[in-house]
Amino acid sequence: MEPSPLARLEQGLAHAEQSHPVEFKATHELKQWVKRQLGIHRSGLSHFEPVDQQRKTIKKLKDDQHLPSLKEARWLAFGLSLPLDHAPCLLEDAEWFDLALEQINAWQHAPRRFRKCYQGLLHSYFSYDGSGWLANTRFSAIGQANWRTLQAYLQTHLAQIQAPQEALPPPDWVDCLLKHPDILSDQPVAALATSQASITPSQWIQRLAIPRGSWFSKLWALAPLHQALGQDDALFYQRLPELIALMDKHPELHDAALTAVLNRCGTLSAPEGTLPPHTGLREHCARHWGSPWLPTHQEQWRHLSPQALELMKDWFKLELIELFFEQLSDDREMRQRKMAFWQKHFQRIDTLHLALGSLAMNAKEPAWVKLRQKALGFTVEMLDINPRNNALIMAIGQHMAIELAGTSDDFCHYPFGHASPEPLERAQGPSGFSSKALRESDQVSWLAHQDSHSVNGQGQTWENTFEALLTGW
Repeated sequence: MEPSPLARLEQGLAHAEQSHPVEFKATHELKQWVKRQLGIHRSGLSHFEPVDQQRKTIKKLKDDQHLPSLKEARWLAFGLSLPLDHAPCLLEDAEWFDLALEQINAWQHAPRRFRKCYQGLLHSYFSYDGSGWLANTRFSAIGQANWRTLQAYLQTHLAQIQAPQEALPPPDWVDCLLKHPDILSDQPVAALATSQASITPSQWIQRLAIPRGSWFSKLWALAPLHQALGQDDALFYQRLPELIALMDKHPELHDAALTAVLNRCGTLSAPEGTLPPHTGLREHCARHWGSPWLPTHQEQWRHLSPQALELMKDWFKLELIELFFEQLSDDREMRQRKMAFWQKHFQRIDTLHLALGSLAMNAKEPAWVKLRQKALGFTVEMLDINPRNNALIMAIGQHMAIELAGTSDDFCHYPFGHASPEPLERAQGPSGFSSKALRESDQVSWLAHQDSHSVNGQGQTWENTFEALLTGW
């Protein structure tokens, strides 16, 4: 049997070495050449394929419905997210995506060859934002569903890119994926940010050749946020100012990031049952999403958990109480006690509004303008003659509770229903609110903020009286 060309070459080299022995020296140049060749192997194939070849391959797939060569399968894998001139990209194409994945899947049983296709699938996966994390990202429902299918395919076939008994270590990008499969999870940045991997974001991006502008590259900017979400309650709460600043720097990620932060706040435990408001976070929410109480702002708040939404509503409710007693009430001696009382019982309040007198409603000073902005959607006009009169109007169960400020600093309440007495209808009419109408109704009960003192010194504070009243409601 005639020897193969490789066997003949081996015999010739052996004969030459015997007849003309030469001492072999590993020169510096040879060492560098070997190092470069090993580096090429470690980095794997190029992470780039010409766009024109990708387009030609997609056209061939649609014409022939079959791609016989490995090179074409690789070009196709890179082109799944490629925008096309007169058709959606393959990831957004309900008709052609499954067939494209079928052509690539044909190579899965040959690990070294399958790597070449898998590399292209990674490129498409990181190029197309099907996660919905980025604001203003245009994607279709079909694209999102196919992106999820691609994600599941990459997860399922990850082990098949490692050839058994390879003589050389696998390429860097293969080794990186095998050691850190969480990068293909639903929360890749969160998983990697909390892992013990000693690798920087730029190294992840470089090793996996993640395309510039990828959703993953942008999400890495929020790695500190994902790390904070996994910390204990005290550390997370302490880091809120840092997280607020981080969200402000990345508007394209803001809404999803804020949703994550608020949902985490909804899980925080508080010794007294209710988490105290974080002023900075409340201001941030008001600036970006408005009040969770207003129907016009419901779209921004709809992704919050029920616990988080209830917490935010409580925080905004408390702010209106603080605004009233700190800026609208002239009763300087009693305002702190009044505010403390309603802060204690604010959860009993179903809805509340501020009735603003003409001074508060029309003043141009910055403090008044800021007040009206904060109370936007929760104000009615106070129709009293005295421009300094204001009122805090609270619905508690089947009763209206009203704190007055101005000419009178009393408290009044009355039951309400479908048939309110005519003076009360005028008191809370569509044109505004009138304390005069309240005083004309015999349905209204009045209480003063005065402590009672008995002969033996066993007096009762007005807070005790008010608490007993609320308990009966």
